[in-house]
Amino acid sequence: MPIMMALITSANKQGIHFTPDEITLILDIIKEGKTPEEKAQIDSTIQMVKTILSKNSHS
Repeated sequence: MPIMMALITSANKQGIHFTPDEITLILDIIKEGKTPEEKAQIDSTIQMVKTILSKNSHS
């Protein structure tokens, strides 16, 4: 998961952007077969990254 988020962030810096639907699809695939706890951890990580990216975009 951290690798995927790093790849998305790196792509954004290079001008490659994913639509919300594409990101949702990627995350849904990552969550397949995970326990509810693992899914919650993924969701928590996603929220943290969104917060960080939001703060960085306002700088």
